[in-house]
Amino acid sequence: GAEDFQDAAEKLVNLGLNEMQSREIVKVAFHCCVQEQGWNPFYAHLLEQLCKIDKRHQFTLRLCFWDAFKELDECLSTPAGRKQVGNVASLLAHSWATNTLSFSLLKPIALDRLGDGATLCLRLAIRGLLSKAAEHTIDGLVAKILAGDSEMAELRQGIVGFLVKHLGASSKATGSKVAGQA
Repeated sequence: GAEDFQDAAEKLVNLGLNEMQSREIVKVAFHCCVQEQGWNPFYAHLLEQLCKIDKRHQFTLRLCFWDAFKELDECLSTPAGRKQVGNVASLLAHSWATNTLSFSLLKPIALDRLGDGATLCLRLAIRGLLSKAAEHTIDGLVAKILAGDSEMAELRQGIVGFLVKHLGASSKATGSKVAGQA
């Protein structure tokens, strides 16, 4: 057995798996994290470590989040499902806080058309990020979004709209911040 998440990651990477099998490690760890009865940070740290060791795991992790966002609405009807939403949110907040993933994860997601489960998950993830992450980490994530990159314009608008609608942010304050940076 593994002594900790770093040891587990090393042992998994050293199994000599092909690329397809290696992607399955990320999917299984994501699934285990989501299915836990409560938040277990071991899986978040394991996934973070796997992504540090092999950057290709970041893409697989992004795919896991995208798939989860499609299924979260169905989870709200049961207590176990609501725990799953919370676990996805905690994992997402951890992934952002550790720079394992960036906010660009949200680019293909229509933030203005999220269902209730995905909305709750994203609200919890943003709140988790803001309450746990170091200020410089949040500044770095926000700076990437606010950069003048035209490809990020839609994401900027989507995030500002989400913050205003679901987290009570002032549209005047967030709008002027974005306008000043765009």
